[in-house]
Amino acid sequence: MSSHPEYVLLGSGRWARIIQSILEPMRHVAVVQGTRRRDRESDLEYRARMSSALLMSGASVAWICIPPSPNTLLLASAAVDSGMHVIAEKPWSWTGPPTQALLAQARSSGILLGVHFEYCLLDAVEHWRRDRNRGAGLEFSGRFATRRPDRLGIPAVENLGSHLFAIHAYALPQSTISEILCGYEEPEARTVSIADSGRLIETIDFSVNHEPIIQRFVAKFESALGGGSFPFTLDFAMQVWESLDAFREKQTSK
Repeated sequence: MSSHPEYVLLGSGRWARIIQSILEPMRHVAVVQGTRRRDRESDLEYRARMSSALLMSGASVAWICIPPSPNTLLLASAAVDSGMHVIAEKPWSWTGPPTQALLAQARSSGILLGVHFEYCLLDAVEHWRRDRNRGAGLEFSGRFATRRPDRLGIPAVENLGSHLFAIHAYALPQSTISEILCGYEEPEARTVSIADSGRLIETIDFSVNHEPIIQRFVAKFESALGGGSFPFTLDFAMQVWESLDAFREKQTSK
């Protein structure tokens, strides 16, 4: 018998199919496809309908495989209502009372809430986390751009930049963020760099990546279900969002 938890995926698009293909070789995976809000469906009705569908799956982990939207918070709440651990896609942009209520409910039930920041698990980023003294005295910069257009209606600094801010918060939280550049319909670029007094020290280019970073994320999450540590909690995701929002506000005020 597999020692892995059973998963239910919320969503049936391209990303859900990728996650399903990674999980299925060693885990039981169910899929809930009807995640779109119905016409005139209230928050309570939607949450109750999703809770019912999740309970029918018999899974213990719900992975929200749809782009972040106001429904994400309701889907996470429905999963917690159903006694399930939750993985959501980045960015997590809710930092007020609804998230605090969700956290309180999850903690009282021993439920783990995670947000999927897979690029933090690149080997080179892990080396920075281990060897760079949390980034004290260093400057951090990053660029994340794609040739693809914005199909989600999410600003590039949120959709793409959240990965960069997550790497900063995970590996070099004491470094100063000097520059973050993100964009759609631009030449492909995925890099993070550190400098000392303006002198470039090192750059990580992950524009092409073949490391099993999603598998590493899953392994960490499952280890945490057995009592291991897990860095990519909802608290971490809110920290990433607050850092992103503060940087954006600072740039706007210049």
